[in-house]
Amino acid sequence: LFSERGYRSLFYPNLSSKTSKKRFIGNKGLGFRSIINWSNKIEIHSNDILLIYSEENRRQNFQNIIGNPQARTEIISEYDYSSSTYPIPFLTLPEIKRKKQGSYATNIRITYKSEFLDDIIKQLHQITNKTLLFLNHIEGVEFSGFEKDDIQCEREYLKTEHNLVSPS
Repeated sequence: LFSERGYRSLFYPNLSSKTSKKRFIGNKGLGFRSIINWSNKIEIHSNDILLIYSEENRRQNFQNIIGNPQARTEIISEYDYSSSTYPIPFLTLPEIKRKKQGSYATNIRITYKSEFLDDIIKQLHQITNKTLLFLNHIEGVEFSGFEKDDIQCEREYLKTEHNLVSPS
């Protein structure tokens, strides 16, 4: 489950609620940030809080912050941005809603750009139960909503037996 500190860490790179004297995988936010380029919308639902990051939200925030349409046009042309670019970080100023949680502890929904589908599926198939060795608090991961089969990965626990053999 996301804590308040966990949600806050989404807003800033290299700020994590998973801090400790040791450096572990998953404490810089870079993995999460890597999905931004191929997504139109990211929803994070945990602890009855729903954060929504989207291109539409970015556009609205840009218009609200820079209220004057002429000033917005000047900013876009000064930096030679396309007219569909909004110079506000994607993970800043999400839409925040209170919503009852479903059956999962944390649900992350990503609406991806269709041109990245093959790359996404290729990367998801590289996730194995061995990957979960590095994700201490995750019991399983389910990727659903693809045109093809859903992809699931669950933690496996090894059963060990201690066989004592007496010397002959």
